[in-house]
Amino acid sequence: MYEVIKNKGKLVKAYQLGSDNAVIKELIQNGKICDLGDGRYEIYSQEAVNGAVGGEKAMAGDWIKLDSTGSPYPNDKEYFEANHRHIEGDTFEQFTKPCI
Repeated sequence: MYEVIKNKGKLVKAYQLGSDNAVIKELIQNGKICDLGDGRYEIYSQEAVNGAVGGEKAMAGDWIKLDSTGSPYPNDKEYFEANHRHIEGDTFEQFTKPCI
């Protein structure tokens, strides 16, 4: 067997919860993110809305990426920072994983 590795990862827009960011503020204002206080957030991703299970929990410092519909979905801080590279502004490259 051998590994196939793509040269470039997927580019994504991402925003850190707890930062003073206009996109985060807009998502809160539009009800897609609920600030629960004490550094806790509830994120209403597409899966959470369609499944009617409530929002996904996240903490200040975690990251939010936007899907193709503009819905947010959370990434744990450690996971995000281990699997993404900052390009510029709010653009990050998501590392590709080798296919075996």
